[in-house]
Amino acid sequence: LEVDKVALGPFVAGQAAGWTVDTRNLGPSIARYPITVTDTLPTSGIGTVSITAGAGWDCPATAEPGTSFTCTYAGTPGGGLAVGATLPRISLTAAIPASTTGSLTNRAEAASATTRPTRPDTPWIDTVTTPVSDATTLTIVKSLVGDEIVPGTTADYSFTVTNTGTPNARTVAFTDALPA
Repeated sequence: LEVDKVALGPFVAGQAAGWTVDTRNLGPSIARYPITVTDTLPTSGIGTVSITAGAGWDCPATAEPGTSFTCTYAGTPGGGLAVGATLPRISLTAAIPASTTGSLTNRAEAASATTRPTRPDTPWIDTVTTPVSDATTLTIVKSLVGDEIVPGTTADYSFTVTNTGTPNARTVAFTDALPA
């Protein structure tokens, strides 16, 4: 079996994240049912994960960060997945909190009732690490306090800084260049 875990990115703090999991039989023989996919979720940086799967899969509807869940494809009793065949897709979605930084790592592993062939690689395991962008967009509005500036007096200004992006803004500083 081969499992292919794909991040539907790019990932941005404050927005939704998604992954897909595809499972196919690489051979050399039929992969006997039941077939399972166990997914290990990131330990932090996401909210509750919603799980949807194609026909035939038995999966939980949701899973929590830092846990593993298993989907089972029972198939026809005594049957199996033919060489080269692919099972219906499993899809995951979760919110990324606005405070998330770094990256998210998600791992999937497929197994069947058939003994795995001996090989130097492990196509039945796939781990994907996706960076989370925490770049934000700020707008700054400078306004004169009062109606006018009288010659020989000081003027007061107010500044309004607005985060128009989805990630949290951290360590915000700005400089107002005054005329000489």
